[in-house]
Amino acid sequence: MTFGDPFRVAEDGTGVRVASYPGGINRGDDFWGGNILGITHGDAEPAVLVDFAADLPGAAIRVPVMGLAPVPLWDGCAGGVVAVLDPVDRSLRVYGPGGTKDRHIPLPWPARPLSHEERLGYVRGMMRNEARGTNITEAEIERAAADVLARAGDDLPAEAPIGVDLRCSSGRIWIQEFDGSSSHPLGYGRAWRTVSLTDAAPQFQRVIFPEGFTSYRFTDSAAIGVLTDSMELQRVAVVRLAGLSS
Repeated sequence: MTFGDPFRVAEDGTGVRVASYPGGINRGDDFWGGNILGITHGDAEPAVLVDFAADLPGAAIRVPVMGLAPVPLWDGCAGGVVAVLDPVDRSLRVYGPGGTKDRHIPLPWPARPLSHEERLGYVRGMMRNEARGTNITEAEIERAAADVLARAGDDLPAEAPIGVDLRCSSGRIWIQEFDGSSSHPLGYGRAWRTVSLTDAAPQFQRVIFPEGFTSYRFTDSAAIGVLTDSMELQRVAVVRLAGLSS
């Protein structure tokens, strides 16, 4: 249970970008051993566009921890561009087609400590997943989670993640905030930060989506996702971004 999407694939007219983890992923820190590969249409062999361990400064100074560990997040943008969040260096790096380094954008959002309740919520969620299909009660999970947290020490990070997901849209990168008050143990909440790649809009903005809405794709003018109502019924939904400067 950590952030990152080992199965993400981005495709456009220039080709396909996909992440590869030669050593496999058994824990969050293993994401740092990954590469982003580019496969141009018509080519037989992929090319390494980004090597997380070699290209991200945060890889050299990270402190391996369990659970809510900071891991690199990425997405493929239009025109063969790749955007990568270095959560330790707290910066966004944009790579042009072929892996050429294009932009380095320090992110101004200050770090904040993880609260006891946020850490407990993560451990509780992990234990609920492990207890599926068993007769373990909620009270037993609560006691076990409190015990694990008391013994965790430095195995859990002290700071909240700078982001839990990253998505591209035209001229803008979206980074989802960690929300420790959400029902998801990894903090997938309603708030996203945007980073403009053009001079036509404020460089940094914050967007909060309606309750129950989970976004999966962004365009110039809308967020496309799923809306879950009070009965847990879901439907495809679109949120217009009329108030977002362009």
